[in-house]
Order: sequence, then C-alpha cells, then structure tokens
Amino acid sequence: MRIRGTYGATHTYKLPTSETKTMDVVGKDFPEGFDVVIPCLLEGSGMVDAIDAAAQNGRIVMYG
Repeated sequence: MRIRGTYGATHTYKLPTSETKTMDVVGKDFPEGFDVVIPCLLEGSGMVDAIDAAAQNGRIVMYG
C-alpha cells in the first residue's frame, strides 16, 4: 500500500473476502464502472466480476 502513489493510484481498496464482488466495495466511488479492467483470475467468478466492474463500452484485458 505504501507504493501506490509511485504508480499513480488515486484510490486503494481491500476486499473483505475473496467472495466479495468488486463493485460492492468500489461502486460507491465509481458507479459507472471502469474503462479498463484487468482481471488477475481468468476463470470462474473472476471473469464475472471483471464484466460487472467494466463500464458500458469498457475493455477487459485478458492475459496469461
């Protein structure tokens, strides 16, 4: 968390559990979602969470 400013982060969040949906935590600050979402887990609920977090016409970058 200390290096967040070095990489340009303006907000940081910690999800309370691995089952918590991202938008349940960050949706108050970003109700429209995100223009670019880069999921770290490309299987199961990780992709569903990425779709929910992406704004309309947003992009999901899959790698790996």
